Amino acid sequence: WLKSDLCCFLFPSAPDAMWATTIAAAAAAPNIVFFLADDMGYGDAGYLSTAPPERKLRTPSMDRMVQDGMSFTEAYAGAPVCAPSRCTLITGRHSGHCTIRSNGPALNSTDVGVAQVLKKAGYRTVHIGKWGLGIMSSNESSPMAKGFDEYYGQVDQNYCHDYYPYEMDSNRKVSGQQGLKEYLAANKGANPVACGKDHLKCRWSGDEWSDVSNQWLMDEGKRRAAGDKTPFFMYLSFTAPHAGGIGTTLEGQPPVPGISTGPYANSSYGKEVGYASAVTAIDTKLGLYFETLKKAGLDEDTITFFSSDNGASNEGNHDYQFFTSSGALQGYKRSLHEGGHRTPLVVTWPGKIVAGTRSLHQFAFYDFLATAAELAGVTTDALPSHDGTSIVPTLMGKGQDLPPFVYHEYCAPNEKSSGWGQSVRIGNWSAVCVGDKLSSGKIPACDVPLLYDLGLDLGQTKDVAAENPDVVAQAMQIMRDQHEFNPYCGAPVPTEPFSLTDLHGAWVQTSSGNPAMTLTITNATDTQADLTLTCVEPCTCCNWRTAAGTVKKTAAGGADIDIKATGPQSFVATESGAAVKQEGAGLHIVWSGSRQWANWVKSEVALV
Repeated sequence: WLKSDLCCFLFPSAPDAMWATTIAAAAAAPNIVFFLADDMGYGDAGYLSTAPPERKLRTPSMDRMVQDGMSFTEAYAGAPVCAPSRCTLITGRHSGHCTIRSNGPALNSTDVGVAQVLKKAGYRTVHIGKWGLGIMSSNESSPMAKGFDEYYGQVDQNYCHDYYPYEMDSNRKVSGQQGLKEYLAANKGANPVACGKDHLKCRWSGDEWSDVSNQWLMDEGKRRAAGDKTPFFMYLSFTAPHAGGIGTTLEGQPPVPGISTGPYANSSYGKEVGYASAVTAIDTKLGLYFETLKKAGLDEDTITFFSSDNGASNEGNHDYQFFTSSGALQGYKRSLHEGGHRTPLVVTWPGKIVAGTRSLHQFAFYDFLATAAELAGVTTDALPSHDGTSIVPTLMGKGQDLPPFVYHEYCAPNEKSSGWGQSVRIGNWSAVCVGDKLSSGKIPACDVPLLYDLGLDLGQTKDVAAENPDVVAQAMQIMRDQHEFNPYCGAPVPTEPFSLTDLHGAWVQTSSGNPAMTLTITNATDTQADLTLTCVEPCTCCNWRTAAGTVKKTAAGGADIDIKATGPQSFVATESGAAVKQEGAGLHIVWSGSRQWANWVKSEVALV
């Protein structure tokens, strides 16, 4: 695996002739499709399910894909939560190197994505669905900036929680488009009442994305029939079965349409019928994709990857244990144990991948860039710096050594949400290391990790660190080597010294020029202060409305923040982060588990 000591990850200066040869070879290269579900657990896929028969979810399209291709039992998402996992998928760098370490901030100009690599190799590139890695108008973090010729979907991962959005981000230049927006008239003013029974008066984003992607494939088939042999890369990323709302980003059971007439209408699942229906709805979209691929005459020339972006959801009034969504694994979404980031992976390519094969290879999302590049005929020396290894040999049935290790880290893991942690897999050994916030400066995060032998203890129930000091030492060294500083996942380095008494007063954070949140710091001493946050209505930023907590000075010169937030529908959450004083009067806050940076300025309103 490659590890760069450079701060920037750019294309190497490969000779133009090398790329010309690659483009010439692209006509014989396969189309590549990555079909991604959101928050679907390892055990939700039929071939991995350990649920009792009466609670086994229906996934006939995934089951057919398993029969037609190669299924993996030891594949890993890039992280235990959405955005950093997608960052690793797109850039080929693991979560210790990726720009995005939690649900924010955004990709930058130094990040090189797989679509850029494939586009340079002569591919047509399209992304439909959830992006979650930047801003549509940005020339650094938008899908177009990262190599996609066409984009239609939602770039803001928080807005994706609305299953019936009025707006879609788009660069398609279709009739009725306004700037970089298209509008779904059926969803204007969407809410549970307006959308009617089973939400059928409104338009689910999953239906929209499925129809758009399938039409794109049919058009591509016509181009092929007309003699255009340009291969394509399609990244198709759905929101389900992630928790969501109707005309709101508040997260409840995923409100897919047609539940009362769906396959679980007469089940005894109670509130869990929403989650079950969402998993099967995504499976239905997968089936429609394959039907369209065949109808367009593209099936034999297309390799398709199916996976989910992290472990099983336990959010939106859903209990991940109801359907045994983590299978035999410990943990769920946001966990550094196996259930947080191990994921289903199935790959098909008719006539190339032997049907019905099962692989124990330890694939991770950051292997996809190298894999896609090899499929496209791009040589390793022409790639940007990356951490992954191509699994083409495994897919072609040639056998392949396991990677030296599989690495993950996360800012606010379930094991200690106010802290930070790392995990590493070495063969069958799994080490999980969780400790205080990164602002403590301690790397690795712990003194001694939990160590499990997955060959004997898949559920990670017995810590065997004491009996295996050499393995512990090896795992700790990998954790030490693979983490690179990133200011988002921990306290940024202060730009100027400050006392908490300097922060006393009211602060405002703006969005598009308008106040989005207000922050008040009171009772400040040199070491501690009280903090309150208020979201300014209409409060579209998040699920909470008010929060209160403390600010405490750190030895490094910054300040740690811990708050408890509350909101509508009995929403309650704890959040932690860090703050520094910027030059002049600015205040900078970064949340360890939040979706964005926040820059604050002193309010003109004085405290009473």
